[in-house]
Amino acid sequence: MAGELWGARKAEIIRGAGLFVLPSNVEGLPLAMLEAMREGIPVVASDIAPHQQLIGTNRGIIFRNGSIDSCANKLEWAIQNYRELKKLAANAQNHVKKHYSLQYISTEHLRLYKDLLESNQPKQTVLQASS
Repeated sequence: MAGELWGARKAEIIRGAGLFVLPSNVEGLPLAMLEAMREGIPVVASDIAPHQQLIGTNRGIIFRNGSIDSCANKLEWAIQNYRELKKLAANAQNHVKKHYSLQYISTEHLRLYKDLLESNQPKQTVLQASS
């Protein structure tokens, strides 16, 4: 409802949230969810594959995609179990900082490029001189 946000104002809004809910049917890499997780905001999301991959078993709450009842039940749980939800949010924050930091991504890209370059090097053939 805040419209398009950028920079410091966006970070301020994210940090002020008590809960991030993402009921998407289709996602690639949900950047908004990553931003919320990075800031330690508890996450409730639909059970599509990208959400399941990010949330795992201990980094947020998953509800059945397309089910209003499932979503409502998980939101009710979140309201009643805020301390437990904060633990999940801390796990999520640690996960994002470890696996989605610029340092980690850069290191992984460099490793991939190195592996690709090494695998495409022409093979050196040893020729034996005939006697």
